[in-house]
Amino acid sequence: MYKVSLKSLALGVAAALAFVGITTGAQAQSDTVEVSATLRQAVTVTTQTDVSFGDVDVNLSGSGSLTLNPDGSFSTSGSDITSAGTGSITAGQIDITGANGVSIDVSCSAATVANASAETIAVPTNIANGTASSGTACGGVGATAITVSLTGGATSLHMGATLALANMGSVTTTGAFSSTNSGGAASTVQAVYQ
Repeated sequence: MYKVSLKSLALGVAAALAFVGITTGAQAQSDTVEVSATLRQAVTVTTQTDVSFGDVDVNLSGSGSLTLNPDGSFSTSGSDITSAGTGSITAGQIDITGANGVSIDVSCSAATVANASAETIAVPTNIANGTASSGTACGGVGATAITVSLTGGATSLHMGATLALANMGSVTTTGAFSSTNSGGAASTVQAVYQ
């Protein structure tokens, strides 16, 4: 009778399995993952013209509002605030460029103008594709106001704004008000691919 040790038996079985191509350990498996990217032109937003009401005649204790429309025309409510028709009067113009034929969501914020005494006026803004006589109200950066298609990879938008006596409650003096003064804030326009 033959005596076979357990160790000899294990070595013999391992040798037999190796001979027929079977291994006792786990076999490693691999595959490949391909990588691709479609590059497109980054969206750019460039201000060409700032919004300017020019000279505005106002009765600070009155009521009403004056809207500078995206096409540069004025709309008024009440008689206590009117355009004097003098000074630099311009609707804003914003140029947007990006990939040709894609849709862009545009959002914008209101502005705040301040005088040298740091008195401030909230100024709601509106935006339009082209030079429409009225625009869509800006609801804040990230809240889409309009969606535009970049035909030819570019478009021009126009911005208007409203000066309302209701927003001038703390104002006691007249004079130059601007978003560039301390306490002021410009309207921010953001454009993102859909």
